[in-house]
Amino acid sequence: AISDIVRKPNCSLEKFWMRSLSLDDDSVAHIANSLSKNEKILEFTVNTDEISITGWDHVANALCDTTTIASTYTSNHTLVDFGGWQRPTKISWYLELNKNPDKTMVA
Repeated sequence: AISDIVRKPNCSLEKFWMRSLSLDDDSVAHIANSLSKNEKILEFTVNTDEISITGWDHVANALCDTTTIASTYTSNHTLVDFGGWQRPTKISWYLELNKNPDKTMVA
């Protein structure tokens, strides 16, 4: 499905725009896991109405995995937009950091 497409690090897709697609927490977990390995997708826009804090935690972990220093460094620092207008402040902050072209400053 969608997570299979974005999982591939050499995926040439840069923008995924499907505002009518609603994702639940399980779907977000799969997609976030796949996005953590993707270095091409810049924008992933979907309907976020059904995502709870649990789902957003999966997205946060993909953007900035703080488990180890190496995990933080290898997190997804490419994605600059996820969801739509409604997202937690922490996610917006990570996405803003990703806009910095100096990725050493992001990690």
